[in-house]
Amino acid sequence: MSDVMEKLVRGLSPEKRVNLAKMLLRSAGESVPESSATEPIAIIGVGCRFPGGANSPESYWKLLSGGVDAVQEVPSSRWDVNAYYDPDPSVPGKVYTRNGAFVDGVDLFDPYFFGIPPRSAVNLDPQHRLLLEVTWEALENAGISPRSLAGSKTGIFVGGATGEYTQLRADEGADRIDASYLTGTLLTFATGRLSHFLDLQGPSLAVDTACSSSLVAVHLACQSLRSGESSLALVGGVSLLLMPQGWITTSKARMLAVDGRCKTFDASADGYGRGEGCGMVVLKRLSEAIKDEDNILAVIRGTATNQDGHSSDLTVPNGLAQQQVIRKALDNAGLQPEQVDYVEAHGTGTALGDPIEMRAIGAVFGPTREKSRPLRVGSVKTNIGHLEFASGIAGLIKLALSLKHREIPAHLHFKRGNPYIPWNELPVEIPTQLTPWAAGQGPRVAGVSSFGASGTNAHVVLEEAPEVERKAEGKGRPLHVMSLSARNAESLRELASRYVKYLEAHPEAKLEEVCFTANAGRAHFAHRAAVVAESVQQLREQVEALAKGEAPEQGAVSREAGRVQEVVFLFTGQGSQAEGMGQELYETEPVFRETMKRCDEVLRPLMGESLVEVLYGGKGALLSKASVAQPALFAVEYALAKVWMGWGVKPGAVLGHSLGEYVAACVAEVMSLEEGLELVAKRGQLMEGLGEKGKMVVVMAEEGKVRQALKGKESRVSVAAVNGPRETVVAGGEKEVEGVVEELRKEGVESRELKTTHAFHSPLMEPMLEEYGKVLGKVKWGRPSVELVGNVSGRPVKGEEVSQGEYWKKQVREPVKYWEGLKGLYERGQRVFVEVGPKPTLVAVGRKYLGEEGEWVGTLKPGVGDWKQMLGGLAKLYARGVEVDWASVSAGGARRRTSLPTYPFQRERYWIDSLIPNTDTLVSFYRSVVHLLEVNSAFEVPSLRFATLREVIPGFSWISLYRPEPQEQSYRAYYDIALKANQEMARILYRGVDFSTRTRVLDIGCGHAADLVDLARAHPHLELHGCNISPDQIEVGRQRIRALGLDGRVLLHYQDSSRDQFPSTYDLVIAYQVIHHIRAKSDLFANISRSMKPGGLLIMAETMSNMVSPIEHPESTTQFVPVGEWAELLARNHLRVVECVDATQEIANFLHDAEFPKNFERVTRDSDAVTREHLHGIHMLGELLSRRLAAYGLFMVTKDDSRDVETLRRINRTQLNKQLPYATAYSQVEAKQYVVPPVPEVSASAADSETSAFAHALLNADASQRGVLLDGYLREQTANLLRMPAAKLDLSQPLHTLGMDSLLTMELKHKIHVETGVNVPLDELLEGASLARLSKSVAERLSSTGVAAPKAADWEEGEL
Repeated sequence: MSDVMEKLVRGLSPEKRVNLAKMLLRSAGESVPESSATEPIAIIGVGCRFPGGANSPESYWKLLSGGVDAVQEVPSSRWDVNAYYDPDPSVPGKVYTRNGAFVDGVDLFDPYFFGIPPRSAVNLDPQHRLLLEVTWEALENAGISPRSLAGSKTGIFVGGATGEYTQLRADEGADRIDASYLTGTLLTFATGRLSHFLDLQGPSLAVDTACSSSLVAVHLACQSLRSGESSLALVGGVSLLLMPQGWITTSKARMLAVDGRCKTFDASADGYGRGEGCGMVVLKRLSEAIKDEDNILAVIRGTATNQDGHSSDLTVPNGLAQQQVIRKALDNAGLQPEQVDYVEAHGTGTALGDPIEMRAIGAVFGPTREKSRPLRVGSVKTNIGHLEFASGIAGLIKLALSLKHREIPAHLHFKRGNPYIPWNELPVEIPTQLTPWAAGQGPRVAGVSSFGASGTNAHVVLEEAPEVERKAEGKGRPLHVMSLSARNAESLRELASRYVKYLEAHPEAKLEEVCFTANAGRAHFAHRAAVVAESVQQLREQVEALAKGEAPEQGAVSREAGRVQEVVFLFTGQGSQAEGMGQELYETEPVFRETMKRCDEVLRPLMGESLVEVLYGGKGALLSKASVAQPALFAVEYALAKVWMGWGVKPGAVLGHSLGEYVAACVAEVMSLEEGLELVAKRGQLMEGLGEKGKMVVVMAEEGKVRQALKGKESRVSVAAVNGPRETVVAGGEKEVEGVVEELRKEGVESRELKTTHAFHSPLMEPMLEEYGKVLGKVKWGRPSVELVGNVSGRPVKGEEVSQGEYWKKQVREPVKYWEGLKGLYERGQRVFVEVGPKPTLVAVGRKYLGEEGEWVGTLKPGVGDWKQMLGGLAKLYARGVEVDWASVSAGGARRRTSLPTYPFQRERYWIDSLIPNTDTLVSFYRSVVHLLEVNSAFEVPSLRFATLREVIPGFSWISLYRPEPQEQSYRAYYDIALKANQEMARILYRGVDFSTRTRVLDIGCGHAADLVDLARAHPHLELHGCNISPDQIEVGRQRIRALGLDGRVLLHYQDSSRDQFPSTYDLVIAYQVIHHIRAKSDLFANISRSMKPGGLLIMAETMSNMVSPIEHPESTTQFVPVGEWAELLARNHLRVVECVDATQEIANFLHDAEFPKNFERVTRDSDAVTREHLHGIHMLGELLSRRLAAYGLFMVTKDDSRDVETLRRINRTQLNKQLPYATAYSQVEAKQYVVPPVPEVSASAADSETSAFAHALLNADASQRGVLLDGYLREQTANLLRMPAAKLDLSQPLHTLGMDSLLTMELKHKIHVETGVNVPLDELLEGASLARLSKSVAERLSSTGVAAPKAADWEEGEL
């Protein structure tokens, strides 16, 4: 090939070079290989978590271009480096390096985002978690909505191995192993989980070839894409270093560098430094990426893999094999060695491996390379260590970013070349500083190598992204809308903050590209916002308001996260038309323009005029004629409807006003567009031919009053429309209408004349009806495809009714019952209304009379730009929960993707110790409470115990007592209320206790000894002991005891009441609001029973689950067990319930706080997460009590050794199911008439027929209230199954996306059946049911049966 020809070929794009090669082969009579076998593969998205805080492509490039060394000492959170370090490599069990490269926060995860329950998240290898998050980020970086891939042939290819977390879990003991041990540890389940979560149906492979794993995965992915097996590929690798064992073995093999750094190719190289991380790339065939206008970072031209075969040792590299794999990759790319500018070497920094690799590079690239153009060689391992399974993908991403930025990062730690490398013979150069990547005669090309310790090699050839010619754009829209969404409000604000920073850093960003990517390239969640802007600066200002929690000036924010909303289209009637209506859309919106042109073609012969010229060509005066105005309005409204529907906003119901009903019927497919236009044109012509035009006036009075004024005049004037409860339109002869209006004016009724061409829906229309009926008879009617609400009846019309000409004759003459139709839709639950017309008149009526709960959107508005009004409406619809086809919103404009901020996961700690029941979190909470008391020492603060209020007190806030504002005048009053409530509750608790017969008292959870101090002061003869697990509270208690001179009588002990033997024996034991924190309740009651004297009393204030299963709140270490379990626990330890007072409502009253969110934020503004969760848990208890999901009891229990356990069990059940109302107990105690009840006589069957208290409450509730009760019940049950806070459950989210697998779903089904008697079909639960839908389903089935299950049922046959 001549030099000229070679230069020409090098200047061609990859596609043109392939085409040229095909042409030359064909001209020589050779067969042409299928293009797919060698088609270039585009890298269109990147996600990463690499050492040095490189958590995004941008931060990774910053690390690389800045020459950052990310090596550090082993963090203490991994293991104690001092315990394992020894500089002597021969010492058993020791490591001779202290350093490595680590990723921060590997214990943090956002399981709720991925539908993984917390208990499963704890068991999930953090490698799996990283893959989930980084894959999501890679897709977002590519501008691809992850949800858009559902059902596609997208493949998953991940290099890695089963991680060290498996061993950490195994070390916890065999009893901690559950069903998730397998799925949470093996790498194959990581890839399978990705495919499952994203609903991908392409290949899903886990690849383990040691250090080359992730680059081999890239090779396999490219093959899958080229063969058509995959349409898209998500490729990467992951590796985490969680245990020291791997370091010990590599130390014994002398593989590691003493300083933990890869000094690749340097004379000082003494081994490799270990690193960890995760990287993922999104790959697509180049032709598809160009067609889809993807953001292409770089192009993979060729890939290859091979094996070392028999070298001198299993782990010793084979130089010849390395040469072969590089040559094979170049052949696959169709490139020559001299075309390559740079090689990202495997380069681990070992004395043996570096010379072998460099010689192989020299053998491939040296012979044909000019000395003036040396090959540059570097390795990212000098920055972030050897990431082992993820090392190949780290190198590939580095190379892609280098090609994008056209710079080669510095290769670190290179001072003097390795003497075993023949530098003088090799045309190579090591870049020791950031180096510009100058273009040669062709595109920039580079290679990346990855060689596995077990002998599997891989090489990938990359080329810079081609210059793609952008399509010429016509006149663009003046404004754009951008959507943001998240799973919760906090994430939404954080996402907005990320966008603010991005837009500040990228003022050159193109508005249309940013908006398109944010809209079409992201998944959409329940918490939503959308803003409208005309510039990047304005966009930033709008998003900044969102970040501050404020409403944007142009846009909308979701009022609440909720269900997907259905939309009602309202079509405006005649009178709203105007010249130029929709002109901005006609000039810039393709769908609107094409629809209007289609209408113009139909109408031109009918009107004798061009519709387009009438509206936009200076002939607007013709709109004064009904024959022009009506078809013009019809066309505009129909075109607007087509735009909305093209954007995915499709109506669930339609309602038109007068003429608008024709558009509604056309949209509902009752008639074709052509028939609709012809009908409306004829209708207008017949009306225009009427001799008398008449008059129309709207009067502000109810229909009845107006009809009274019309009496005797009905032949000339009538009610033409009822637009609202106090807006009635009258129409008819001009004189008669004026007479009616004057009569009503005298009664104080206001009115307004309407600008119309005729008196529609009045007696003046009758002369045209016969002729119009003939026209109607020629129409081929259809049945409505969506609910069509008719003007004639104000109700949904049936197919046979609306598909007859007679209906439309009536429609001309009869009054428009718009208000009845609108009100009916609202009463049937519709809340989102879009007026499809040139003026928002119909929605104004709705907003006026039905309020702001509904969303009332006008499509166009006089005086406001079409795009501003319509996109503002779209923003409102989106925020309200309406699904939008965002790709179509951008049709006709720029559809190019750009790199934008990714989702802000709300990460929390999930590790093997996260769900182990222990006292640490409680101790932390108690410490914080003590701190709150110290901070607010200027005020007296009541005991931590909440108390009973017989009614809700406006303004009272229990949590505010812990941080009163100094200026609060009401604090003293509220403090007094709390104090009196505590004292009242104490009187009820101690009812019937004769303290003169008691000598020694034990408080099993004494807090800071407030209750013991009260008893000591009231009864000087008592000896009192208190137990607590919080040293902070004990210290506060002891200080108070000393100050009061009680230190000889009140003794506090630092011990766990469920495990440690109590100091003495007692005739009175008290337990106030502490047992629900103790999980080992059986051990606790056994300990109490052993320490109680016969006949001794146990006084408790505790919460019980009203359901047949426990209620758990992991965030506050709370577990409420059901009545049956209480009865059992007590009976088994010879404890008999004497009586239980039901204080449920009274405690709920105390915990009621109308402004809890505000008060909570104020009180806990400086508190840690544990404190916030515990205090929020108390608020949630109030919610449980108010919904009767839980009950609060004041127990009197005695130790009874005279009865057997079965008898005690029956007695306890009877007493707990027949509790004494608090009001009764209060009146008895206050009147000093309380008497301890006798032991009840119970039969053997007495305790077997009860349903749960919740089931009773449910059945006795009004049908309209069952939904609220069931919502709370199902939320609690699901939260308990998933071990997650109930507050974090989204009622609208499908169960399977919350992490409810088939086993948990069957358990939920069983619980529902046991509790309510309702047998929900398993298919219904498994096929996408949300908690909201399930609640509705159970309520409907309960209403039809009216019974609850009498007792717990067995698992249904076939379920397992």
